[in-house]
Amino acid sequence: MNNATVYGPPSTKKYFDTYPELAKEQEFKDLDDKELKFAWHCGNPTSPYSRAKIPEKDKISKSYDVAFGKDVKPEKKLKFIKEMPEKIKLAVTRMAMYDVDIRLRARFIVEEGFANIQSAIVIDSEALREMEIDDRKKYVEMSTKALKELPDLVDTLERGFGVKERKKSALTTQSKKVEDERSLADRILEG
Repeated sequence: MNNATVYGPPSTKKYFDTYPELAKEQEFKDLDDKELKFAWHCGNPTSPYSRAKIPEKDKISKSYDVAFGKDVKPEKKLKFIKEMPEKIKLAVTRMAMYDVDIRLRARFIVEEGFANIQSAIVIDSEALREMEIDDRKKYVEMSTKALKELPDLVDTLERGFGVKERKKSALTTQSKKVEDERSLADRILEG
């Protein structure tokens, strides 16, 4: 298993402030922060309790303690566990569906796209002067299109598909190997 989390609980902000896309999920939109934190700890495959080889009742109990605090009256905790609200069950089930590997690959693809756009747009003035007029027009058109897409691409990169890496991964190293490939600009101009 890789060393990343998907939609891991924020330390200072509220869940929906950190991950606004979760508010759009039907299973999460009616949850408060503690309920969403419980759903993450209990269901998300990247949570420490989902990965642990412990009985289901222990996973639920530990997830409850982390999300709601250990100072809750034991009878309230027991009632929650025995009569878990349907909305919480649905949220736990939805949280279990997130796949960290797919999200890491998606983020890598977006990082590669960003690097390709950067290499396509950033050329020195000498290369621009040496371009034929038709190539220069194609370059300007391509740059204009790329610049229009850039805000959405940056937003997607910043959100990162809800994936946070705990340590530098090989994925980041791979994304820097763009020099070995032909740039997007070369392919567009040839094309």
